[in-house]
Amino acid sequence: MKHFAVFDSPSVKFSAVVIATGINVPQDDLDEVAEELRRLHVNGHVVFDLLTANGTKSRRFFAIDFDGKSFPATRFKCVEPDTSVREASAKFLCDHLSEVDLSLLTPAMRFAVSRGIAV
Repeated sequence: MKHFAVFDSPSVKFSAVVIATGINVPQDDLDEVAEELRRLHVNGHVVFDLLTANGTKSRRFFAIDFDGKSFPATRFKCVEPDTSVREASAKFLCDHLSEVDLSLLTPAMRFAVSRGIAV
């Protein structure tokens, strides 16, 4: 079972968003993530949203380059994406509530996610 989802980034800074759908971090499955990115013809800077895996808003977003085939280096950099990425992540989580594990989030954060509010 995949522990992540991938969607097009609304930000010009990133080619795609990889979002954790539970307590497992997608970085543990980089081969699977790369396969999904290749399938979607992604090439460029990719942002990872780890809200559900970290359970916190701090150190939530990380970025890495993807060359269309693989991750040339496996160094992730902590980033602060623009509002559009946060809003797209909120929409994704809200639209897929039955498919995500929000157990690490506080009740207030779970409420915000269930309403599609960017946290």
